[in-house]
Amino acid sequence: MGLFDRFRAQVEPVEERGMLPNPLTQRSYSGKTVTVESGLELIPVYSAVNLISGAISSLPIRVYQDVSDGSRVIAPKHRAQRLLDRPTPTMAGDEWRQIMAVALLTWGNFFALKERGPDGYVTALWPVDPSTVKVTRQDGSQKLEYFVGRQRFDESSMLHIRGMSDDGVVGFSPIQQARHMLGMAASLEEFTSKFFANGARPGVILRHPSRLTPDAAERLRAQWHAAHNGSDKAFSTVVLEEGIEVTTLTMPITDSELLGLSRLNLQQIALLFRVPGSLMMTDSGSSMTYSTVESETKAFVQWALRPWLVRIENALLRDPDIFKDVGLGSQFSPRFDVTEMLRGDNKSTAETDVMLLGAGIITVDEARMNLGLNPHPEPVAPAPVMDAQTQ
Repeated sequence: MGLFDRFRAQVEPVEERGMLPNPLTQRSYSGKTVTVESGLELIPVYSAVNLISGAISSLPIRVYQDVSDGSRVIAPKHRAQRLLDRPTPTMAGDEWRQIMAVALLTWGNFFALKERGPDGYVTALWPVDPSTVKVTRQDGSQKLEYFVGRQRFDESSMLHIRGMSDDGVVGFSPIQQARHMLGMAASLEEFTSKFFANGARPGVILRHPSRLTPDAAERLRAQWHAAHNGSDKAFSTVVLEEGIEVTTLTMPITDSELLGLSRLNLQQIALLFRVPGSLMMTDSGSSMTYSTVESETKAFVQWALRPWLVRIENALLRDPDIFKDVGLGSQFSPRFDVTEMLRGDNKSTAETDVMLLGAGIITVDEARMNLGLNPHPEPVAPAPVMDAQTQ
């Protein structure tokens, strides 16, 4: 069952009504039809999507309030914070954020229907399968309207977060944009699988000294396949009778070329999702150090995660049902906390905190919190200084 199948059963198939640009109908140069589902069957694609969506789901999103002195404070009791912590009665915030991230990374769009309480406030945000949604502009208006199956919803009923777009209506699907490369990767995977299924051997020609009838030739071919096809029958002993000769066809591609193409596909998929090579294991054969991995982790946060985090934050902020843009409501805003992801090991963190503490930038309790410790229960008096005369 797919990720969005629980919602798909309630609406009609998208391809029957020409919904938003749909990878389900796009063929690649290789002849493969690349869909979101088939794209995720490629291990590098699944790994990249799982890595980014898992990272986004693990990051807490906090609501902050701007105060008069220019600083910001966390507002844990704000209703938007409660909504983001528990977007639906059946989903925790981390699960909801991962569904949102997967939709953005594959379809380029995330949709969530708003459920309202008796007071009119939004109490739940239910994810909707992107393949079932059509987005259009209302006639003579810049406002958007959404069709899910036969139901129509206006902007006030739908939370819509879009990726890169050329019209501000729907985002591009990364899977669709990369379908030619992903089609080549799928073809290579299919070729490799069939190659090993045939015993990792190229095809052969069987020559019989006499003329065979079509039925006899087909029986001979079937007997050869039954005896020698399959990786479990590779390198088996061949017994030939009646003067049959075997000619092995030259394999047009070498093992090193197969590995090279596989590595190229892996690198291109890492490039598609902007994931550093070490995190996709494309540099597994090179020398990796702690500082290299640490710098690539920062690059991952900066280039793979941050653009999506900012897009999500701004989409939530501009939704008037979640954050008001007038009065006291304009003082509140959401922000992902990436502190834990960027934090180094305890030694590096402690050394940095000592410098910040000495400069008066942080307090002792803030330094303890950075190390995962609770605030100190009592102030610790400094030890008395003793000189040589008192000893």
